[in-house]
Amino acid sequence: MIKKQDGGFSLPKSPRIVGIIAEYNPFHYGHAWQIKEAKKILNPDLTIIILGGNYTQRGEMSVLRRADKVNLALNFGADLVVGIPFYNNIQAVKEFALGSVKVAQQIGVTDLVFGTEIPEFHYQEQAHRYFVSNSAKHPKIFLKNANFASNIAQIFAKFDISINQSNHLLALYYAIAAEELNFKINFVPLKRLSISGISSHKIRKLLKENRYEDIVNLVPSETLSAIIPNAVNKFEATFKLVKSRLLLNDYNQFSSFFLFNQELFYRFRRAAEVSNSYEEFIHIVKTKRYTLTRIKRNYLYLLLEITKKEVMNSNSIEVWGFNKKGQKYLSTIKKEVNLITNLQKSVYRYNKVLRDEYHFNQFYDYIMDTSPSKIVIKR
Repeated sequence: MIKKQDGGFSLPKSPRIVGIIAEYNPFHYGHAWQIKEAKKILNPDLTIIILGGNYTQRGEMSVLRRADKVNLALNFGADLVVGIPFYNNIQAVKEFALGSVKVAQQIGVTDLVFGTEIPEFHYQEQAHRYFVSNSAKHPKIFLKNANFASNIAQIFAKFDISINQSNHLLALYYAIAAEELNFKINFVPLKRLSISGISSHKIRKLLKENRYEDIVNLVPSETLSAIIPNAVNKFEATFKLVKSRLLLNDYNQFSSFFLFNQELFYRFRRAAEVSNSYEEFIHIVKTKRYTLTRIKRNYLYLLLEITKKEVMNSNSIEVWGFNKKGQKYLSTIKKEVNLITNLQKSVYRYNKVLRDEYHFNQFYDYIMDTSPSKIVIKR
């Protein structure tokens, strides 16, 4: 339970609230610059980070514990950190965007700041045109249209933009999600900070190769000290467990798993028979239809034994950290928003989604050989 503290200041009746959706896997200088730049440009009353936890949208385990991500966000300018709903956080980009933007709507964000390769692109205008033109035929276009990705690619082609520009694509999905939710919000695209070699993907690759000396200039010292030793390889060591499940069971045991079909099962089974490592396995399974990120997510669903019935939405917002200003804001909205401030204490009082997340986090701590993460961090 959060104890109210007097921060010595007051928030306006209609505060300007900056929201940033992030994973911080790991937190680097580009992320620090984004928070600082957003506050410089918008001068908000409050800055909220909507954060992915111990697992990532690409189907991996984070190299930073959730608690350390929260600490870093607060240390570098955030006032409040809330979680992306677990089952949105580990799905494809459109579900990830929808869950994240829904949290932004519930928590009262007025300005959504995001990094992109092409900030001059009119995200909301294009999303609105696309949504309106298709809504008559597909009222739930964002969730139901199986050809959504190909249609987005066609939009990009008109502007000579590649759909493979991941941050740009994610930004457009944010705009589509806002349309789906009828969420009136100001989009603030920032040109991604151009620092040679800085990206979370690059940093994870260097970590896997134990080249810590090459990331010293890419991440704050707080990140460097918080990175779980050998984290990438610890996750990849789970391949032995998944391989044994695939070799010892038939499709009947896997048919209930989320986004898993018979064709994919046999591709997984054949790859398991000839693979000796996680990296070898996912590249053997990969096809034009099944991308690497899709395979990684399916691998994670098998590892965690996530079934179709388990994947459901949560209307609760998990509060992971705050400073005094963030705490004061929470006190003004607690009657309107279902806030979860301590997952361990409330886990059996709320829905199955929270219980699942609690147990998945315990599994994360076991694999990464870490102490359990604290949910709420008071600063």
